[in-house]
Amino acid sequence: MADKIYLIPGLGFNKEIFSRLELPSKNLENIEYINPLKGEKLQQYVSRLIKINLDASDSITLIGHSFGGLIAQEIAMQIPIKKIILISSIKSKNENPFHFKIIAKLGLHRFFSKKWILKTFRYWAGFHGYDSTASKKIFIKMIGVQNNEYLKWALYQLSIWKGTEKLETPIIHLHGDDDKTFPIKLIRNPIVIKNGTHVMVFNKAKEISKLVNDLVAENK
Repeated sequence: MADKIYLIPGLGFNKEIFSRLELPSKNLENIEYINPLKGEKLQQYVSRLIKINLDASDSITLIGHSFGGLIAQEIAMQIPIKKIILISSIKSKNENPFHFKIIAKLGLHRFFSKKWILKTFRYWAGFHGYDSTASKKIFIKMIGVQNNEYLKWALYQLSIWKGTEKLETPIIHLHGDDDKTFPIKLIRNPIVIKNGTHVMVFNKAKEISKLVNDLVAENK
């Protein structure tokens, strides 16, 4: 049985959001999103991700950023997972803010596209933590390679997510006190990162790296 660590990026991101983290390269893997099938539910999508990326016989730690944290929890509902580390994510529908919950009800996800994101980025970038030239550049690079159908599907899934209440896998949650995407006032029992924004995994990578390395090593 091999020890494996899998990094799962958030909605609209890819593995580059983790590029500043200093983690042991041995047994470190990245999960890249695949295009959803028409009408595919989240659990079905996750099943396909598992078949492509993971070996259930391994001892697996999942590190999920934002929407990637939801994916990590859904993976753990289907195969044994040793530990989940959430970064700037949510653990239940109660932690999901109102501005995401209404998206599916109003059908707003249908208008979500990388063209729209790039066109409006300068207006909301700073509010959501993109306060450096480097973070702005890497976001534009990452969103530029995304598939519009995936973006719409993923936003819809985030909006209707009900959580994984029966999940027994240990979860450690790192969350910034300045996260405007998922406000910390809704988050239960997080490890609070002072001045951490939604993209602290990139902008505060040194601090996050130390915490993640310590958490991965715990009870190994």
